[in-house]
Amino acid sequence: MSELTSTLLGEERFRVLFENSPEVLAIFDMDTGKMIEGNTNALKFFKVSKEELQNLGPNELSPAIVNGKPALEQIQSYLSEAMQGGNPLFDWVHLDSTGTEIPCEVRLVRFPPYDRNLVRASIIDKSEHRASQESLRVSEERLKLAIEASDLGTFDWKVGTDEVIWNDRMHEMCGLSKRSKINKNEYFFSIVHPEDKEKTAHNFARNLDPTNQDRIFVDEFRVVVKSEVKIISSRGMRITDPSGQAVRFTGTFQDVTATRKTEEQLKLQAEMLNEISEAIIGTDDNSLVTSWNQGAERIYGLSAEKAVGMSFSDITTVQVLAGDEDLIKKALMQDGVWRGESIQKNQKGEELYIRSSITALKNEHNELIGSISINQDITVIKQAEIAMHETQSHFTSLLENASGFALYRAYADLSMDNLAVVDLVSPSLAEVMGVEDPQDFNSWFANIHPEDLPRV
Repeated sequence: MSELTSTLLGEERFRVLFENSPEVLAIFDMDTGKMIEGNTNALKFFKVSKEELQNLGPNELSPAIVNGKPALEQIQSYLSEAMQGGNPLFDWVHLDSTGTEIPCEVRLVRFPPYDRNLVRASIIDKSEHRASQESLRVSEERLKLAIEASDLGTFDWKVGTDEVIWNDRMHEMCGLSKRSKINKNEYFFSIVHPEDKEKTAHNFARNLDPTNQDRIFVDEFRVVVKSEVKIISSRGMRITDPSGQAVRFTGTFQDVTATRKTEEQLKLQAEMLNEISEAIIGTDDNSLVTSWNQGAERIYGLSAEKAVGMSFSDITTVQVLAGDEDLIKKALMQDGVWRGESIQKNQKGEELYIRSSITALKNEHNELIGSISINQDITVIKQAEIAMHETQSHFTSLLENASGFALYRAYADLSMDNLAVVDLVSPSLAEVMGVEDPQDFNSWFANIHPEDLPRV
């Protein structure tokens, strides 16, 4: 192979490698101060034609100030270093033909033939990298703000070095000064509630077990900090190496003490609500049932599962004893409450006397958005009341038509806390005894002969 052929082949190989390099490549002539060559990526990078590139130098392709310093001084320094055999690598900002700044990484090296002052520049566009970094920075900032807003403690444990990083809230939650040099893992186990230590230690060991396939871990336990018992909900992720060994744990602590106490109170209230005999019924602004306790199930014979979501009018009819249903709506809007009695029906079609106390639920605009009803089944009381009135009417009729004397005192237990007393007398007996007020029961004894009073 001739020397000319070898040279031509070498130039061809160079041309192929030069043109197909993934980097932006450009060759700068120190003597002319212009670019003499650029690959396809260079033309795209600077948004110029080959001819236009050959009329440009580093000065025209850079802003006046880069990294806070004059660009020209830095360019001359880097080029001089390359000409002396150096290989400077530095961050830079280039300009394309539209004037858009492009963050990049530049590497310079002297380029043959060495009888000429040529420098090759390899340029890596860092726009996407910088955008990714900015996006990551923004995401981290948002995460930090979200964690602070949610009052979460965070931990990051690097198993190999036993380095544990806590955020401020974590230190506060666990009662440990940020200046403390104590081993945080040891300190954590020292504050775990005695009754929860075994369970917590077991879960901790399980997370370290290389056979454990779970990446996410969730736990809840109590800690004792300055004599105060706190309930902590922990959630995190274990990061493993290819062999399955845990190398890092990161996650959050949340103080759920108040939440758990509230849940316990709500649970107790729900149990109490179900124990009472009255029906407690919640409805929305369309009269659709939103809550239905066990008392309602007993009175109406319909389960909560079926009742919730139904219209109350589809469950029962309401016949108000004094007024009508419009009166209820009017009272709820004006007074916020209605109390009264009505006749309703259970699922068997049996009529029930219901004593209701209905409270309106309103929004900030004073618009009715629902109601809570406390309904008491007073059917037995009403039936006893009706029976008593019928008995009273019966005896009154007998007394008014009797030719003899009669005195009758009736007691009727109308409810658990009311005792009604009814005195029934015939007019003829009152006249004989000289009693002016027949309803004054005690005055009847005033006219009885002293010798007969004990017997009477």
